[in-house]
Amino acid sequence: MGEILSMDSLIPIRTVGPLVPSAFLDGNNPQDQDVGTHLWKAENCMDWLNSKDDSTVVYVSFGSLAVLSKAQLIEIALGLKASRHSFLWVVRPDHNKEEENDIHEFLEGFLEETMDQGLVVSWCPQMAVLNHLSVGMFITHCGWNSTLESLSSGLPVLAISQWSDQTTNSKYIEEVWKTGIRLNKERHGLIGRDEVEKSIKKIIESEGGEELRKNALQWKTLAKKAMVKGGSSDKNIDWFVHEVIIRTTMA
Repeated sequence: MGEILSMDSLIPIRTVGPLVPSAFLDGNNPQDQDVGTHLWKAENCMDWLNSKDDSTVVYVSFGSLAVLSKAQLIEIALGLKASRHSFLWVVRPDHNKEEENDIHEFLEGFLEETMDQGLVVSWCPQMAVLNHLSVGMFITHCGWNSTLESLSSGLPVLAISQWSDQTTNSKYIEEVWKTGIRLNKERHGLIGRDEVEKSIKKIIESEGGEELRKNALQWKTLAKKAMVKGGSSDKNIDWFVHEVIIRTTMA
């Protein structure tokens, strides 16, 4: 809010959003369930999610641009396995071209060992997944789209930021909005499997995790209030249209 007020002191500014599909927020358009064109073909993971209990699945996705090393992906995989919680993990087809064959070879063996625990897909409809009753948390790179979508879905977050605005977003998630945990690299330059396992269990199993979930649901409520008729986003759009009409009339 401070940043908005600071910019508003220089030039009139009004905020709108969060800009997520209507079906998952204000409900005005139940048919609006997608963010647009997918870079990769989304796989059907809903049947698998339907087979899981409420708030038990760890959803893992690092967006369309972030690239993690093979070593880091292995640490995350082993942390997921050790947590013993069900997981849905998006690993893009182009995740790391230099190590693509190696990481997919590793994942094939990993999936054989965890076939009753997890599912790895190349892409999925993220908003539908985040709003599925079985999903209990989101491991993310904290890109702005994913950050908004996690807040709008009321899900606690395990933040593994990489670059650009992601580090700032992860700081807000942990310290300002208090909806998640931020993981930092250890001495050897990786986030270790033990830290991944411990953090997953904290979010899903502990009282601290319940507090994160409560905070996340409060942000979901605020997001919905902003987008409905008469909400702050709705009013700001009306203000913008009114200003355009006035300036056009005066020109």
